[in-house]
Amino acid sequence: MDKNAVIRKLKWLLSFIYFKQIILVMHPHTIRQLSDSLPEDYTLRSPDGTSDLKGWADLLNSDGSFGHWTPETVKHEIIDNLILPGAASLLVYKGSIVGSLATCEYPSRRWKRGMFMWLIIDQHHRRKGFSYQLLGRTMNYFPSKGYKKSAMIATDSYRSIAIHFFLKLGARPLYGSLFSFIQWWCVKRKLTRMNL
Repeated sequence: MDKNAVIRKLKWLLSFIYFKQIILVMHPHTIRQLSDSLPEDYTLRSPDGTSDLKGWADLLNSDGSFGHWTPETVKHEIIDNLILPGAASLLVYKGSIVGSLATCEYPSRRWKRGMFMWLIIDQHHRRKGFSYQLLGRTMNYFPSKGYKKSAMIATDSYRSIAIHFFLKLGARPLYGSLFSFIQWWCVKRKLTRMNL
């Protein structure tokens, strides 16, 4: 057995004890796009090759908690991991990317599952229902590629508003590691304190 295979197996075994992010599970029938119409000057579309990389990096950098992004890291970390080319949704306002949601494959030995990653909306464009439209549009990619069982959502445990949004839509916590039991206990306490 080569060194890389041993490292992959060790990481897989350690993930039963510790996984940094929390995971939610959402069935594909849970959400549908609420409306086909967007306000004037907004469009919802798939990424367009390399021309969107800088705008997407700027959007991720605008949040301040996703780390530092460049066009190269967007290509390597997001575009190259999409379940099929273009299997992401970008919200564009007057030519600038102001929201995104991407797809990838959730690593599982038992069944084929898709995963949502990098849901973000620029702070000046929030509270307009765009999360529903991004999620509804992007959800449609999973059945088309044979991901029929459910979709996974990975997020940081401190993103209370995002977690509440997914739970409200019917997503359920996944207890995939020993540490996740502690994480979810803390998340639920925080949501209760916030009256969410």
